[in-house]
Amino acid sequence: MATSLENALAFKRQPHCGRSLRREGRAIPDWNVAQGLKLLSVVYRSRHLLVKVAHRASAACVVTFDSYADTNDLDRRAFGEAFFAQNRISAIHVVNGRNRWYHEPDWREAIDAVRKAASGYARLVTYGSSMGAYAALRFADHVGASTALALSPQYSRDPRKAPFEDRWPGQRRGKWLPELSGPLSAKVPVVLAYDPAMTSERLHAERIASEMVVERLALPHAGHAMAAHLSECGLLSDLVLEVIRGSADLTALGRRARTRRKQSQHYLIALSHAAHRAKRDEVALAIARRAAEIAPDRNLGWHSLGYLLSKLQKHGEALAAHHKAAELAPNVAAVQLRFAAAQQDSGDYDGALRTLRSLSDKPTTPEVRRKLATMAFHIRVLRGVGRVRAALRSR
Repeated sequence: MATSLENALAFKRQPHCGRSLRREGRAIPDWNVAQGLKLLSVVYRSRHLLVKVAHRASAACVVTFDSYADTNDLDRRAFGEAFFAQNRISAIHVVNGRNRWYHEPDWREAIDAVRKAASGYARLVTYGSSMGAYAALRFADHVGASTALALSPQYSRDPRKAPFEDRWPGQRRGKWLPELSGPLSAKVPVVLAYDPAMTSERLHAERIASEMVVERLALPHAGHAMAAHLSECGLLSDLVLEVIRGSADLTALGRRARTRRKQSQHYLIALSHAAHRAKRDEVALAIARRAAEIAPDRNLGWHSLGYLLSKLQKHGEALAAHHKAAELAPNVAAVQLRFAAAQQDSGDYDGALRTLRSLSDKPTTPEVRRKLATMAFHIRVLRGVGRVRAALRSR
C-alpha cells in the first residue's frame, strides 16, 4: 500500500524525452535517460555553475542551491541530493564553483535550464541554506516556484544593502549584478527558518519579510547552521516534506524543536557563543565542552571548543581540541586552517606549515588559497624571528 508521502507526491507528469540539454553554454541533443530510470543528468555546465536533474515519480519537484563551499569541484554531491533520492522526490540541483552568491555572468543560462527542466510539475519548491537560501529566494520567481524554503538566508551580501553583515569578508568586494540586486519577488510565498538571537540573521529575515510573504520559524540559539540544528532535533525531514506537501505547521514544529534542542550540538555551541559574548567565560567553556562530548566523533564540537579556548588564551588545551577536529575532518579547510593557527599560537611553526602544505594539495577555492598563502608567509616570518632571537640568546 502506498504511503501518505507517496500519495502526496504521486506521479503526474510525463517523463522528459528528447529535450535538448546545455553543457558549457551549448545545447546538446537528447538526455539519453531511458524512461523510468532515476538518474542524475547534467543539463547545464559552465566554469562556475552546474545544474543536474533527477526526474522521479513525484508530482512535486525541489530546486536546491548549494551553500558556501571550500571547494570548486562542481561534481561534488549537491545540497539535499541524497535526501531527495532516498525519498524518491524529483530534484534539480544547482552547484556553485565559487562563492559569489550566484551572481555569475551566465546565471540566466543556468536558471533557464532549471526552468525548462522543472516544467510540468504540479508543485515546485526552491530550497537552500545560507548562500543557497539567498538563491532560493532570488530565483524563485525566475523558475516558477510555488514556494521557497530558506534556512538562515541572506537578504543580500552587497554592503550597500546589508551594511550590518560582516561575515565572509573575502566576498565584500565581489561584483553584484544590478539585474539581481532589485527587490525580491513578492509573488512567491516563503517559509523562513532563522535564529532571531543572532543580530545579522534577524536583520536579514526582517528585510526579506519586508518584500516577500513570509512564514517564520524562529528558533533562538539554533545558530547559522539551521539545517544541521533541525537535523539534530530530528525535524529537518519533517519540515522539508511538509513544505513540499504544502502542509507545514510551523507552530507545531517550533514547539517540537524547543523540546528537543538540548540534544543539538549546534544549539549548545550557539549558547556557548552567547555566554562568551556576555563575558560568562566559565559557563561558555562548560557548555562548549558538553557540545564536544555529546558527539565526540564529529569535528564541529572540538573545533568550536578549540576556538573558545584560543580566545581564552588556553593555547595548550586549544591545540589538543583542534588536533582532534583536524583528525576527524582532514579535508575541511576551515578546520585545518584553525588547527594550523593553534599550532602557530603554541609555537609549533614547522607543524603549522606542514598542515598548510597538506591542505594546499587538495582542491580548494581562491579564498582558501589566499588564506593559505597569507598564513604561510606570516608563520615563516614568525619562525625566522624566533630563530634570530634564539641565536642572540645563545651568544
